[in-house]
Amino acid sequence: GAFKDLKNSAELNPYDIGVQNLLGQIYLRLGQPDVAARHMENGKLMTEATFRIAELNILLQDDPSNKELRSELHSLKKIVGK
Repeated sequence: GAFKDLKNSAELNPYDIGVQNLLGQIYLRLGQPDVAARHMENGKLMTEATFRIAELNILLQDDPSNKELRSELHSLKKIVGK
């Protein structure tokens, strides 16, 4: 069914923020708050990383050789699967 398809989608693309959040909501409704929390936290981390990546890209336009910013960008890209 749809839930199985959604779980398969999460396995194929674990970096899909929407899928992670939706799975979290479904697991909450199923009475599995620990599993729900894991998916919701993943979605939250990826959302925060996505916004910070956008900020860093803007900052790096002004200072492209900044090693600290580049290092942070590299680490955040791993969180979002890039």
